[in-house]
Amino acid sequence: MKKILVIITLTCSLIFSGSSLFAQDYQVDESLSSISLNGTSSLHDWHMRASSFTGLFNLKTQEGELVLKSVKIKVKSSDITSSKNIMNRKAADALKTEKYPWIIFEMTKVESLNFSKGKLSGSIKGNLSIAGVTREVTFPFTGFRTADNSVISAEGSIKLKMTDYGVEPPEALLGKVETDDLFVLNYKVTLKKEN
Repeated sequence: MKKILVIITLTCSLIFSGSSLFAQDYQVDESLSSISLNGTSSLHDWHMRASSFTGLFNLKTQEGELVLKSVKIKVKSSDITSSKNIMNRKAADALKTEKYPWIIFEMTKVESLNFSKGKLSGSIKGNLSIAGVTREVTFPFTGFRTADNSVISAEGSIKLKMTDYGVEPPEALLGKVETDDLFVLNYKVTLKKEN
């Protein structure tokens, strides 16, 4: 009889403490999120933006705080565009969009994650794949969350080099205009709980 009571008690504990045991998926709300690239050339600065992307974040609540379990973001490389058609064609060639249609980031480690009165900050490490080349990178971020954790928003930026991913910086006017190897990747993601 005592064994039965113990089993019932443990079962009830698991059910009613589910928020600390079961993970919750969050989807990126594209209408409130953005990924953009900014760089320079010998002629002028340039700006490109991902017109669409997808992201899945898996978190769980542990002892009243959120714990980030996994992150995966996918951007279709051909969806990274600017307002200039020539630049778009050169970017598509440089990124080898036909051979490598996706740019993908997958988290491997949470380096830090801090919460204070609804605000959050930290950094995550993971593998970023561009044009068939994968490198380990660290993304820092700051942001906020709602009291019920139904919405989480984070943003930040990181400097990258095209040549680290086998991407040749585009040129124009027979080499008279050269694009700088270094560029800045800016990101803002707003996450909402999946129903």
